[in-house]
Amino acid sequence: MILFDNLNLIIMGLALGLSLPLIGVFVILRKQALLSDALAHVLLLGIALSLALKINAAAGLFIFALAAGVAIFFIKDKSRVNLDAVVGVFFTASLAVSSLLIPSEELLETFLGNLENIGRGDVAVSVVLAGFIIVALLGRFREFAFAAFAPDLAQVDRLKVKKYELAFMLILALGVAVGIKLVGTLLVSALIIVPAASAKIFSRQIRAMAVWSMLLGLASAITGLIYSLKLATPPGPTIILAGSALFFLVFIFHSLFKIHS
Repeated sequence: MILFDNLNLIIMGLALGLSLPLIGVFVILRKQALLSDALAHVLLLGIALSLALKINAAAGLFIFALAAGVAIFFIKDKSRVNLDAVVGVFFTASLAVSSLLIPSEELLETFLGNLENIGRGDVAVSVVLAGFIIVALLGRFREFAFAAFAPDLAQVDRLKVKKYELAFMLILALGVAVGIKLVGTLLVSALIIVPAASAKIFSRQIRAMAVWSMLLGLASAITGLIYSLKLATPPGPTIILAGSALFFLVFIFHSLFKIHS
């Protein structure tokens, strides 16, 4: 089978297909669907700086992802500017600098992802980070969910909301960073959001939404990779088209049968 000839890709697809949509559940609960897209473009600067300083691109990207997550959180927390505006400032500045530093041919690869440059090291990092994301979010699922959809009530319940907001921002930044290698900065947000949005259509409970988002994300990643390899198309757009097709199928099926989980 074609995927078994590309074992690195199937392992990476499994890891990201399970972990990134789980992040998407909390992004949607927070009503911040565009945050992951803006953050992906912010991380372009991490790639650009890595190239300019001639350091390992993956290491530079993850270090910058954590730094950007912390910076966005604290600027938002210490000022009267809302999160969308803060991310917007980071987004536009990062995109401008990155477009000047990254060569045009590498910029396109960064936008869409590249199958040829995925090695065992990338797969290992993806699996470790995906495992960390899943364990962190599921292990503290109630706390993250409570802080996401009812922060005021969570504070009354003596939950340290700011701690969970910072933790989630860092998890989101890491998730975006690890997903960039496979689907690129332009589309990594869709791998986070689309499966979770599909799951939300028919899920009444947050835990059910989390499980279904992971399953739909897994289906999107594997289906997209199969067709990407068969048709020799870029992985990012193909995976997202598979996920989008599932979204519309779920919407149509739910509209016809009104099935809830």
